[in-house]
Amino acid sequence: MKYLTTAALTTTALLLGACGQTPPSAAAPTHAVKVQMAFPNAVSPQGLHTLGVPQSVDRVVVTVKTNGKALHFDASGQIVKSGGSDLVLTPTQSSATLKLPTGLNYTVDYSAQKSSQNNLELAWAEDTFTLTADKTLTPGLKTIIDKVELVKPETATFAANQKYPVRLLVTAPDGSPVPSNDYSVSYAVDANTDASIIAGSAQGTLVQLGLVTDTTVSATLQGLHADHTSGSFAPVSTSLTLGTANVNISADLAAPVINTSSLTVSYNGDGSVNTIHATAQDNVEATSLVVYKDVEVIATASSSNWNGTVSFDASVNPGQVLMPGDTVMVYAYDEAGNESQPFMYVIPNRAG
Repeated sequence: MKYLTTAALTTTALLLGACGQTPPSAAAPTHAVKVQMAFPNAVSPQGLHTLGVPQSVDRVVVTVKTNGKALHFDASGQIVKSGGSDLVLTPTQSSATLKLPTGLNYTVDYSAQKSSQNNLELAWAEDTFTLTADKTLTPGLKTIIDKVELVKPETATFAANQKYPVRLLVTAPDGSPVPSNDYSVSYAVDANTDASIIAGSAQGTLVQLGLVTDTTVSATLQGLHADHTSGSFAPVSTSLTLGTANVNISADLAAPVINTSSLTVSYNGDGSVNTIHATAQDNVEATSLVVYKDVEVIATASSSNWNGTVSFDASVNPGQVLMPGDTVMVYAYDEAGNESQPFMYVIPNRAG
């Protein structure tokens, strides 16, 4: 069992007295509370740390309270009556140990911030506990949601009875993407439409349009607000309108065709896929290939050369992983924005 020094005992007695408790007549017992934070790695996929912290977080302010009163600490982690400060963790000092009196109820707030933007708060968490033994705290930070947006596919037309992916973009106060495990989402279409939701994920939804009506797709998010409360965000929406763009008699209305037998992949050393190879044919010019995993774009390629059949090498986007057995949807587009029929492709096992 550890005991406070005489100076620390005096501070603890004052603290307990302020909390409405009788100060001890002998040395008050304490326990060590270690606070640690895993800061983002500079090479983390998509600028996100695996614990869900925006890449740009470089300081976490730790505020410890008991009975509603904030405690301040010296450099050794001892409570001080005057001076001192909140605990601040950084990438170069990512953990610290505090000495707290035993038996009290504590609330610990963690504010993850970006120092280059005036300590802009990007994520937050809170722990509450009664201290009865040495303890280690690892905050389960949640990213604050600042903006929610639905983005429809870049196509000139929406055809009846076709499926279209609608992407969901969720960003933090600094504009960085919010980790998908920091929120939940539900999707809907107009009640009076003949369109339907085929699939949905944290990255977006797949919508099948009807035969006769346009539709509005909406998304409702649950996540962390700037005031540290968790709850719903106002629904966001986008409209998919049936019909064709204004064209003249010479307009290109023929969609490209993917040569499905041409689909092959190249692998990284760890067995993941780095490139998807395919060819497409068009009456004018096939200009791009887009590969979706679920409703998220995972690889793209473009071409400005036309010879009837165009070859594409679509590199998997940095930070995204495509493995054998994964199913992707492949689309080709031409210069006029016509979209091919999607082709479902299961990534094959690596030979040998």
